[in-house]
Amino acid sequence: MPKKDRSKNALKHGAFSRELILPGESRKEYERLLAELEAEYSPSGPSETYLVNHLASLLWRERRLQVYRRAKLEQRVRMIESKNRSSYWMGVLNSLAPQLAAATTAKEVEAILASEHLTPDAITFKIPQPPSDQEATWGPAIAEYLNKMEIPERLYGIDAFECAVDPIEMEREILQENRYTKRLTGPSSAWRRSRAISSWVWLRG
Repeated sequence: MPKKDRSKNALKHGAFSRELILPGESRKEYERLLAELEAEYSPSGPSETYLVNHLASLLWRERRLQVYRRAKLEQRVRMIESKNRSSYWMGVLNSLAPQLAAATTAKEVEAILASEHLTPDAITFKIPQPPSDQEATWGPAIAEYLNKMEIPERLYGIDAFECAVDPIEMEREILQENRYTKRLTGPSSAWRRSRAISSWVWLRG
């Protein structure tokens, strides 16, 4: 079997080719990464083949970490947006307190809420609608609750940015990526190629 074919066979059947693939990941993409690294480094012998497989595993986990970080960042952004929406509607409800305080019937309460495109569900989970013989107390009870309600400040601009990201963590990641770029070069000789792969594995391990 030609040396190149033996190398490809080692990449396909080596221990590191059995990288655990998590839900949402693609086995084909991982195998493509292995093939691209084999084409880039053309490993010769079991040591270089092992290093290329190990490098593929590290790169795959690096990619996984980036996906995780992006997912966490998106989660934080969605949380900020959700809190901002909640704060907005709390403010809308609060602005209706004077009108609700003067309401004497359930229909008046519903009409006041409808003026801001709200339904009774927006408040009944906190202030349930009373029996019909006590409906005159509903509007004032809602108003009292709204006047005591604390409305959280909405986050925009730099405040939202600081809530979504960790600047220290970002700086650490940038420095780490710069180290990877400096250490992993394109050596021409087989000896330097092997040292480059080894250096990469050492650096990321």
